[in-house]
Amino acid sequence: ALLMFLSLTLSHAFPVKHRVKFGETLWEISRRYNVSPQQIMRANHITPRDYLVIGQTLIIQNPIVQQVMVEGRKPLVYRPLSPN
Repeated sequence: ALLMFLSLTLSHAFPVKHRVKFGETLWEISRRYNVSPQQIMRANHITPRDYLVIGQTLIIQNPIVQQVMVEGRKPLVYRPLSPN
């Protein structure tokens, strides 16, 4: 059977959790979710002087992510947009 995949770009009202990986910066993370670094700082009560720590969980409010659907069923995958 041939399955049809549909990828939609959506803004979600619910927050997403992002776990910081080695080498990531706040700017890179904000670009991935299409939000500003200031939005991430506000949501996580951090300042520009704070360091990100590998494994730290950041809350991303109102991210824009891709939602992959198969033949109109429930969402299969939520993934952040890749930076261009």
